[in-house]
Amino acid sequence: MSALKELVAKAARGSVIQSSIRYSDEEAEFDIPVTVLKGAGTGGTIWIQAALHGDEYDGAPAIKQLSREIDPARLNGTIIFVPILNVTAFKAQQNASPVDNVNLNRVFGPERKGSFSYRFGRFICDLICENADQMIDLHGGGQYLDVCRFVMASVVGEKAEIVEKMAYHCGAELVHLENGADNPKLYAELSRKGVPAVLIENGGGLEALPEAVEKHKRSVMSILRLLGYLDGKPEERSGVPVTESADMYFSDGGLMLFRRGIGDEVRKGDVLLRVMRYDSTEYEIKCPIEKGVILSIHTAAIVKDGQYAVMVGKT
Repeated sequence: MSALKELVAKAARGSVIQSSIRYSDEEAEFDIPVTVLKGAGTGGTIWIQAALHGDEYDGAPAIKQLSREIDPARLNGTIIFVPILNVTAFKAQQNASPVDNVNLNRVFGPERKGSFSYRFGRFICDLICENADQMIDLHGGGQYLDVCRFVMASVVGEKAEIVEKMAYHCGAELVHLENGADNPKLYAELSRKGVPAVLIENGGGLEALPEAVEKHKRSVMSILRLLGYLDGKPEERSGVPVTESADMYFSDGGLMLFRRGIGDEVRKGDVLLRVMRYDSTEYEIKCPIEKGVILSIHTAAIVKDGQYAVMVGKT
């Protein structure tokens, strides 16, 4: 039994516990802060986290506020709140951990490596599977991205129906569901292992804007009501289905001259971004799908070779 599971088991019903999860290996050692709300009523356990990417700030304050605002006397079951998951990346103010600079949300595919993020990712995945019945992963674009309020999930296994309900009742404008067989992201791995999970994108930029924080809070509260952790009705089923998505990257560094905005409807061949290289020549990134919507897009003036540029979803 993990220390976290023992902590939750021993906690009194109707209580709030502030604690931490210790991670240690040959490359890194740190504590992950957690807040556990153990409800007065019986029920399952849901894990709610933010800052899997260290430069995505919108989810952390949403979790901290919810951990103070939700009354455990009115809660059925247990909530494990993790406001800052990727501690080393968060402290470095960057997307990935400086230990190995690997995207923590890409380490769960068929290719398994031995670097820090792969080990830490497996540690977190196993911890969630041991302690939780469902998971919500709050994201926020990052320092250089704006994102729509959209949700991603993998509808796989016996819990696929629950995953779909979570996705369509979180209030997101766009819903991207896939079968998740080889998806390397954490939510897909959890769903493959029988823990229904969704990733909710919202916000972006250099600060956590109050509007983005409130939207994350509403999404969480709706799912908690949907799953019976809290009384009340969840948000009505909503969200435009996104059948597939395409990620694009900058081929060369330079200065961005033009970009479209999140939520823009686009068609194949439309210019999404235009970049001036350092030698003053220009290139464009164009929409690769017949008809879609911009889910996320780079916002900083300076771009780097190989940096993430834009995600387009097919509608």
